[in-house]
Amino acid sequence: MRRPRNALVPVQGSPALKIVDSKGNGGLVISDLHLGFETALSEKGIIVPSQNENLLESIIALGRREKASRLIFIGDVKASESKTYPEEWQQIPYFFDRLIAEGFSVDVIPGNHDGGLELMLPSGVDFHSARGMIIELANGDEVGLFHGHAWPAPELFSCEFLVIGHNHWAVELRDNMGARVRQPVWVISKVNGKALAKAFLESSSMPYSDPEAAFKEKFGETPADSTLISMPAFNPFLRGRPINSRLGDEGYGLGPLLKGKIISIEEAEVFLLDGTYLGKVSQLPHSLFLGRRSSF
Repeated sequence: MRRPRNALVPVQGSPALKIVDSKGNGGLVISDLHLGFETALSEKGIIVPSQNENLLESIIALGRREKASRLIFIGDVKASESKTYPEEWQQIPYFFDRLIAEGFSVDVIPGNHDGGLELMLPSGVDFHSARGMIIELANGDEVGLFHGHAWPAPELFSCEFLVIGHNHWAVELRDNMGARVRQPVWVISKVNGKALAKAFLESSSMPYSDPEAAFKEKFGETPADSTLISMPAFNPFLRGRPINSRLGDEGYGLGPLLKGKIISIEEAEVFLLDGTYLGKVSQLPHSLFLGRRSSF
């Protein structure tokens, strides 16, 4: 499995991905802010102070520290999914106005929670299709960025790297006293290009005998055996169900790339934010002690 060295690397200790494009410009990829999640919790009687300012200041500080000129948000910027909260019409424009005022260029790829988001964003934010975008890296590779809840555009299938959010991956850890805690993790897996083409064609009800040849003929792209980087949620209040336990009938995760045989999630490698390598998913017990350190 190829490693995203230098031009595409996780920020040490942070749920953000550092990216260096072909022009040498540095940026940060961030997923799953879920701004305004406190409002949804308040409807259930759970009162949590607004975290918007904390999230905003942490992004600004991280961008400055990493010398990033660009911020790329790959979905679920806001928390509401089936409805829009009145507070979002104030909070979201303010949030992105501040980022622009700090000198960052800002890109947004919407996720499944981002209905109506485009109308809330200030001018100056580049709003992309939910089907994703491609960035050429400084080393010549291409990375396809999208949220992960839906199929990306066919041109992303030939990228050497794919980056998604959506699943809020976590791992359950325990200490010597039996206390348990969930920690966010990076999950790195290998995409089977042939299986990817087959699943996409079937989802679109397109006939084929050879899926790779049919995909190439239809879209002009050859799906690659790429590396899939699944990001942890940037919002620290979000902890997904642990990857070291099966998720019932849903399997291991959500989104079309995690279904079927497109990737082998059991062979995926799992890392804590500080770089601790926990092993492959198949090697993880239902709860585990901290593992060994390894270079991501």
